[in-house]
Amino acid sequence: FVGAHKRGIYISRDGGETFKLDPSFNAIAGEEPLIMWLRAADDGVVYAATGAYILRHDANGWRDVTPPGKNKSLLTVAVFPGDSNLVVTNRGKTLFRSRDGGKTWQTPKVHHDRNKGWMKSFTYASSMSSMVFDPHHKQRVYVAECFGNWQTADVWADPVQFEHKYNGAEITLTLEMSTPRAVKGQNIAPLFTGVSDIRGFRHPNIHEVPPPYIMAPNDWSTYVNGLDFCEADPNYIYAAKSVHDGTARLLRSTNNGKSWHRVSNPYPDDKHAGSKVMVSATDPGRVVYLASNKLAPMFTTNGGKTWTKCKMADGSDMPFVYDKCSGYNFAAGHTSDRVDGMTFYAYSNSTKRQDDGPRGLFISRDGGATWTVNPTKLTGHNPHDSVSPPHMAAMHDKAGEVWLGIGGRGLWHSTDFGKTIQRVDHFQGSRPLGVAVGAADPDVKGTRATVYVYGIAEGDTEHALHLSKDAGKTWQKVPTRRRYNRLTAHLMSADRQTYGRVYLGTPGLGTWYVQTDRLID
Repeated sequence: FVGAHKRGIYISRDGGETFKLDPSFNAIAGEEPLIMWLRAADDGVVYAATGAYILRHDANGWRDVTPPGKNKSLLTVAVFPGDSNLVVTNRGKTLFRSRDGGKTWQTPKVHHDRNKGWMKSFTYASSMSSMVFDPHHKQRVYVAECFGNWQTADVWADPVQFEHKYNGAEITLTLEMSTPRAVKGQNIAPLFTGVSDIRGFRHPNIHEVPPPYIMAPNDWSTYVNGLDFCEADPNYIYAAKSVHDGTARLLRSTNNGKSWHRVSNPYPDDKHAGSKVMVSATDPGRVVYLASNKLAPMFTTNGGKTWTKCKMADGSDMPFVYDKCSGYNFAAGHTSDRVDGMTFYAYSNSTKRQDDGPRGLFISRDGGATWTVNPTKLTGHNPHDSVSPPHMAAMHDKAGEVWLGIGGRGLWHSTDFGKTIQRVDHFQGSRPLGVAVGAADPDVKGTRATVYVYGIAEGDTEHALHLSKDAGKTWQKVPTRRRYNRLTAHLMSADRQTYGRVYLGTPGLGTWYVQTDRLID
């Protein structure tokens, strides 16, 4: 049996050598049926889900066994292989089950496990794609839908209890990461992630399913595009969020992400999804907001109560950093100085700019009020490029030292607050090219903060992780005995609390980590 979209069911009775369209199926399902699923039992009985119908095929041909109801959303069906009379399907969030091959149906109550990690009860059966019986247990059924996988131990019970059965297997698209430093005596999470569709997460323990979303009361924005914390007090962390229609919001937490509240938006009437945020290293109320959609950057000195446009030294508005209004903004080419609370950096890509204004590496030394631009030409790839967005990372053990990775243009390094910037010859101009700064090696006295680079070193042909414990004087390649080098990692961050831990954000496979000190002999 082969289902063909808007054609019908083709049947082969000679082992697949020839197929013939079965008109009796179309006589029930219509001329252009949507064949969603075909399921077969061991005795040869086949069920088909078309969205509008559930059909059963046995020795007597096709028969309509559709559950009662008008809603045409029967997208999946499952049959127990050992007994073709045991069949289940769903319409929306309603579960249908039959013990007699679809002659009669029951609609039991369905309960969901609401207390496991970030999942909420409303996610159950959201765009359900598949149901299947465990072939060894006629009570056990698995469900796959857009938020994850569910399992019930007994589909014939009443009520039917569904639980999540996964551990980090959610297929998420990473948009942003932030890694706060530890504070003695406080529970500071080592990692925050911003993702598409399901907002983002605080990860107090990266080995466990994260707790509920980064979300404030009455806040249903679904993307977390920007994250940054205050170096002096990591309890203060800001999240720039957006929704599918381009609306953007800004949240703040004063307890390291355990709860959030909304603050005023710099552009309340403009669509600017995909915006980014930078927080002063010393003042949690001083924030720079990098709006998308060609809007000028703004800054605040009072935690978002009021906002002011960032200016260039000549008094003109600072040029936009991000031109595209999209929740899918992967760029990480900006950072606050992690020591000097009045210094901020932002890389503005020139490939999409249509004006003759300044571009390149922008620097502010007065808390975001006025900016200058480094004259070095740093043209690279589109900042919205999911393969190779720009990366910037500042050293947390020295003021004025910053790293900039530009796909196609290589790794750059400044030690004087961006006044001058030099190309690091050790690396090619590969795509992607990520850079991050993490904790210093606690076993080596006097080492600097560790710099990590994901790129191709001169003389190599493949991407790999590299690290430096002396601010780029020497580099060490991390062996590729694990699969991290096979990931399409478009974002990169390093743990400030655990030495050697690097996070890689992917466009669809979630966030991964590499414990580099375990890979180096």
